[in-house]
Amino acid sequence: MDFTAAYRSAHSAAVDFTGIVSGAPHFFYGNRTHAEHEAFDNVKIAPPVPVHDGDRVETSGVMVHD
Repeated sequence: MDFTAAYRSAHSAAVDFTGIVSGAPHFFYGNRTHAEHEAFDNVKIAPPVPVHDGDRVETSGVMVHD
């Protein structure tokens, strides 16, 4: 499912994203978790992988609305 469809859905959805690293990590505050999260941070699923500006990355997961 693409981002637009997942975002419009009221349910959790499996999503895949690709992109190019372009700067420092981005953090957000989860309204449901009441905690700060690093965007696309999967350190509990797999070990962190160092990336640098210009690297191409791909991530898969489940989008859960806050």
